[in-house]
Amino acid sequence: METPHAAALPSTHRTRALMAAAFLALASYACSDQATPVATAPEHPNLVVVDGTDYDLNEGTTAQVNGATWNFAVPFGVGTGQLNPFLSVQAAPTEEGFNTDASPFPLNETRSNFTNPLPLNHVPTIKVGNGFFREFILDANEANSLPDAQFSIRTFDMWVCNDPGAPVYDALSDFENNALCKKVYDLAGRVGRATDAATKGSGNFLDYQILIPEANFQNAISQLFPVNPPPNCTYQGVESAACGLYIVLHVKLGDTSGDWVVGSTFEEVSTLQRPYATVTKTATPAFKRTYKWEIEKSVDKSTITMFPGQSTDANYDVVVTQTGFDDSEWAVSGQVTIQNPSDVAVTVNSVTDLIQPGNIAVTVDCGTLPAVIAAGGNKVCTYTKTFATSPGAGPFTNTVQIELAGLSVVSGVSAPFSFTTPTSEVNKTVDVTDTNLPDPLANDISTGSTYKYKLPFTCNEDEGKHDNIAKVIGDGGAVLDQDDASVTVSCEAITVTKNASPTFDRKWTWRIDKTIDATAFLPGTYDANTNTATVNQNEALDVKYKLTLNASSADQGFKVTGTITIGNPSASQIALTSVRDSITGNILATVTCPSLNVPAEGTLQCSYSANLPNKDSRVNTAKVVLFGEEYTGTAQITFGSTPANEIDECVNVQDVLSQAGNPIGDPVNVGNWCASQGLPKTFEVTKTFGGSLIPISCGTNTFNNEGEFTTNDTETTGSDDVDIVINVNCVQGCTLTQGYWKTHNASFKALRNGKGPAADPTWNLLPGGQAENTIFFLSGQTWFEVFNTVPGGNAYYTLAHQYMAAVLNGLAGADQSAVTTALGEAKTLFETYTPAQVAALKGNNATKAQFISLAGTLGSYNEGLIGPGHCTENVSQ
Repeated sequence: METPHAAALPSTHRTRALMAAAFLALASYACSDQATPVATAPEHPNLVVVDGTDYDLNEGTTAQVNGATWNFAVPFGVGTGQLNPFLSVQAAPTEEGFNTDASPFPLNETRSNFTNPLPLNHVPTIKVGNGFFREFILDANEANSLPDAQFSIRTFDMWVCNDPGAPVYDALSDFENNALCKKVYDLAGRVGRATDAATKGSGNFLDYQILIPEANFQNAISQLFPVNPPPNCTYQGVESAACGLYIVLHVKLGDTSGDWVVGSTFEEVSTLQRPYATVTKTATPAFKRTYKWEIEKSVDKSTITMFPGQSTDANYDVVVTQTGFDDSEWAVSGQVTIQNPSDVAVTVNSVTDLIQPGNIAVTVDCGTLPAVIAAGGNKVCTYTKTFATSPGAGPFTNTVQIELAGLSVVSGVSAPFSFTTPTSEVNKTVDVTDTNLPDPLANDISTGSTYKYKLPFTCNEDEGKHDNIAKVIGDGGAVLDQDDASVTVSCEAITVTKNASPTFDRKWTWRIDKTIDATAFLPGTYDANTNTATVNQNEALDVKYKLTLNASSADQGFKVTGTITIGNPSASQIALTSVRDSITGNILATVTCPSLNVPAEGTLQCSYSANLPNKDSRVNTAKVVLFGEEYTGTAQITFGSTPANEIDECVNVQDVLSQAGNPIGDPVNVGNWCASQGLPKTFEVTKTFGGSLIPISCGTNTFNNEGEFTTNDTETTGSDDVDIVINVNCVQGCTLTQGYWKTHNASFKALRNGKGPAADPTWNLLPGGQAENTIFFLSGQTWFEVFNTVPGGNAYYTLAHQYMAAVLNGLAGADQSAVTTALGEAKTLFETYTPAQVAALKGNNATKAQFISLAGTLGSYNEGLIGPGHCTENVSQ
């Protein structure tokens, strides 16, 4: 439409008078219900019919484009001095760019003086109808092309960015993919069909006035500042410092061919300079705080019982507490100052004020409105908002909004305040008085405290009841709280009572006798005269010992103990002169008292003790002296038959076995016994000689067995011992057949019935301690069960019988070197095969043959054909 802006100069080159006239003319149009164009656009013979995907933005129209209002053409004769261009693009047949200070420009931006960052507070907010909008101007320069130019607007995307880097963005992704930028407007994916037919040359008319709702911007700002308050970005003129939020506008104009291209001239997007008013405000909170107080008075002796001539102090406590406060008369007041920094007058239509949170309306007194503020002048308004009930401590924000007539410019500012510090305080300090005292306890105290004082009372002068009152005195002499405490004085006498507990001890003296029970031996194996027993090799011998306890007692330690209780019925502590205790027979007791002071309305308890020569009955007398008067109390001493303590009444008995002075095993704890359980007491202990626990060797074995006791109290010890000699007849290094081992164990039937020879203790040497009940390899049978299983042609049992006999012969002491290899091979077979597996072997099987061969070798060893030889002497088979 327009030729390049020869008049496009910075605003500082225009006079303020011309600016004001231009602003008022444009504002008058923007606020009218219907804008009337000043020229009629020629017909467009090639204008494409607009379908549902395009917006018709031709001359004389007002179009609603995705919530924004596009006005064309705006009849405003103005030079560029009133315009503030921030984006200039130039290319053909299409052009694209966004406003930035990046160098070089990233797209089709031109003219660095007219492509710049745009702070949000440099964009006016105007009122149209009942709505508020941010105002932008699109000025197209296509007027010299014929026919009248028509072009497309393909992109008109606007962003608000809270990013310090926004002024120098150099790529679309800097704001399109930036969480610090929020989109406020676009064409909703459609295309605008535009024309410049009505322009009259550069600077005469504005092609498009674009009004974007202020709500779009506020919504974006709330997303950028979800927690912290945003900066104040209301319009404050183009010379004001940037508020921190920036507008980024991205446009695409023209087409690649056809009637909707752009020519080689430039297009620019601008804002208009509007007159504005600056606003400052104050918010001063005020409220009254009335403090609450309580007083409590107490005395440590509400009743004092004394003795004639005695004096006692009563101790009073007066506790004063500030228990809180009540707040009232909340109000906030202040001034709203509206200044007009321009060279033309502005008219204030309305001033509104809101307190948040709560959306609380405040009435502002500005005199008569509308009111005119001359150029360079100001207007001061006042307000006061009172609250009937507590609004809370806050914080609150008091925000004022100013509407200017004609320009419909709204400007606002906030002032924070909180109801935290009262401006008026009642009863903040108080006095404390007491009727017992001539002067106040305290003056002008601001925090609670405890006050103590005492008064003396004397018997009989002060006998009776004594009342008094303590008070808290607030502002104007008002009594805020009071409390009293009374003392009653009476005269009394002390009481003396006592008890007597006679006791004695019983001391026990113990002895122990250790003997061998000769009746426990088989005939012929024991000589009681010499304590000598005889056994054969591998036989075990059970020896039964008897430990007999006896004791005698004697009584001793006769004494009497007890307590002397002195009662004080008065409300004052008393101090005794002396406390003594005596017993019939001129025996003085030792008296111990924690002190000679008897607490008020309490007792003093003293203890006493005395040693007595015997159990005779006696009289015990306590004597207490107070203020020269003697008080007595008596108790009878009578002994009973039961001692208080028994000394060494129990013993612990142990049995110790040794050989050649060396203990065998740990001492055996035979048990505990007390005299009360009956005397004499005999314990029996049986020890088995032979085997693994108490081994005996061939020849003479002498063992000492000692019974010991230890008393429970004094740990007195006593003992008695007895020796036994065990002669072992041995045949060294010979072997026995399987028949011997099969019949010489505890499971053999004859032995279980108490007949036949004794079990050979060698069985106990098998690993695991189960003797003949040890499980034999994989057979699932015990050694005893395997011995008693007839082979019946099963080579497994044939070898097993000879193997078990050979192992037991070795454990009994026979040399196994002749059959070491055979024993190892047999063991491997038993770890591999079960009886059933061997029974299943047929014919000349090699494994079966091995079982039979090894059985023959071990049989020769057991029968004495190889190895150390067969046992033939002193061994019953």
